Amino acid sequence: MRRSTESPKKRFIESSSFYRNCKAEDPFSSMRIDDSSFLDSISARGTCPACKRSRKYYCYTCYVPVKEVSERLPKVSLPIKIDIIKHPKEVDGKSTSAHAAVLAPDDVKIYNYPDFPSYENKKVLLIFPGKSAIPFQEWWDQQIHLHEYHCETESNKNLCSSFELLNHKETNSNHQNTSVPCSDQNDSCDRLSFKDMEKSSCLPFSKVIFIDCTWRQSKAMYSDPRLNRQ
Repeated sequence: MRRSTESPKKRFIESSSFYRNCKAEDPFSSMRIDDSSFLDSISARGTCPACKRSRKYYCYTCYVPVKEVSERLPKVSLPIKIDIIKHPKEVDGKSTSAHAAVLAPDDVKIYNYPDFPSYENKKVLLIFPGKSAIPFQEWWDQQIHLHEYHCETESNKNLCSSFELLNHKETNSNHQNTSVPCSDQNDSCDRLSFKDMEKSSCLPFSKVIFIDCTWRQSKAMYSDPRLNRQ
């Protein structure tokens, strides 16, 4: 009996540049991902419940799933709001930004350039690999250590003090707060959750903006004064 020498079939995501360049062996190992094989059993196209057009799996113009998969798709709640600004020449059916709007309809909005809202005087963060850009984690660490937050109430100030990655615990003996530094070795320290930081009004931004276009199209969009100031 001849043993098969064929290598295991790779997931489609493994061919992406994100997956290949990621330092983690499997960046999705910590996520709870349901089996998507049921999609293979859907051969016929469905009808969009909003625009009534023929669509496969979801409508890329209304950002809603078709009836055949609507009960199987999860609805995700994000800790922040996301705006995706899409170039007008970006093909709707090929754009993957629609996936975010379908899965998180309450937190993700997609706009077609140049029609998008003004972000002036708002706490907005633009994610774009420009010349002056730095990795998000590096930027986030800077915000924590520089304390660039404006807390509105005294309780928020106390919550913001936790940004030093310290956990304030009340002792059983004298009921005084003690600061316990966070570290990978310290299991007793609980870092402040992103959701708690958002509710405290201490986040340095309330919305994140992404640009959805090709590299050639991105220069004109990034140069737009409404985005370049972010």
